[in-house]
Amino acid sequence: MRRRRRSPLAVLLKYHRSRQGLSQKGLAYEAGLSVKALSALESGRRLPPNEATLRKLSRTLELSDRDLGELVQAATYSNYTVRIPDAASPDEMRLVHRLVRAVGRLTRSEIRRMASLLGDRQ
Repeated sequence: MRRRRRSPLAVLLKYHRSRQGLSQKGLAYEAGLSVKALSALESGRRLPPNEATLRKLSRTLELSDRDLGELVQAATYSNYTVRIPDAASPDEMRLVHRLVRAVGRLTRSEIRRMASLLGDRQ
């Protein structure tokens, strides 16, 4: 069985919940969500919620404005999908799939080198 990778939002949400010492049930109740919905968010089985829901979670978790901003940004990153153009060659498709599998294991140096090769300056 393949293990599902958690989204950036899932990781951050679980971090803040754990830091506050709340259970999923406790956070769900306080934020007005179902436990099932919160569990799906934390496991990456559900698309990111709208900003109003993120604000409810942020208030319940007593997050700073900066932390809320990071939560919103993580939700945005969690909603990305990779679309490969129809005209992509087999070599390009293999490269994209290798990069997707490598995400989360790349060092800053490797990312900078790849960005440089693509003409992107960080």
